[in-house]
Amino acid sequence: MCIRDRYDTDNETHVRYMTCCANLRGLSFSLPASEMRKVQYISGRTTPRLAATRGMIAGAMCFEILKVIAGRCSSVFRNLTADMETGSFDFTQPPAPEKIVDRECVSDFDCRVKAIPFGFTVWDFIRMEGPLPMDEFVKLFEAEFQVHIILIWSGNIIFLNRLSETSDLPSATIEEIYVRESGRLIPQGVKYLEISLTASDDDNNECLLPNIKYLIGKRPS
Repeated sequence: MCIRDRYDTDNETHVRYMTCCANLRGLSFSLPASEMRKVQYISGRTTPRLAATRGMIAGAMCFEILKVIAGRCSSVFRNLTADMETGSFDFTQPPAPEKIVDRECVSDFDCRVKAIPFGFTVWDFIRMEGPLPMDEFVKLFEAEFQVHIILIWSGNIIFLNRLSETSDLPSATIEEIYVRESGRLIPQGVKYLEISLTASDDDNNECLLPNIKYLIGKRPS
């Protein structure tokens, strides 16, 4: 039977258990063992601070969410830097996202890295709606952005690798390839896949593009 109970620094059984856990963890890093009284003192101070920190963060997040609900412009949003020890709270305006631009290759080769479109940020994405066969997906994308796709992946799932594959593009849909490569069905709660790719242009320059928000179409069963 499992008995649920809150950690109590005045309960000797609780403190003994916490001391054993702390010393076993410390043993992994060759740290000296701690006495039960020291563990009792530190844990008694840490628990209230954790609760206070969580409450402070939750309150600051609620302030920002209320700004979103009220439809305020992005200039009123703030980052919070807080120091609970000194009681200082600094609200600063978030910096603008970095724009991705063309640059020279960091190598001895004479090449450039091109941003397509020029000046996009990490907040931008390309929207595509499924279901799309892989061959159609590649043709549409290459025609739209004038690039040659080399690699397509999502997480640890590789959809297409032209560095090792010389055959024709697969006609299976992206949804079908995902299920085949991952060995599992797409969860019902997942509405889209975030797809990344590597591409080059006609001059063999590397191209950087925003990630693709691929809206899932018909789910394979």
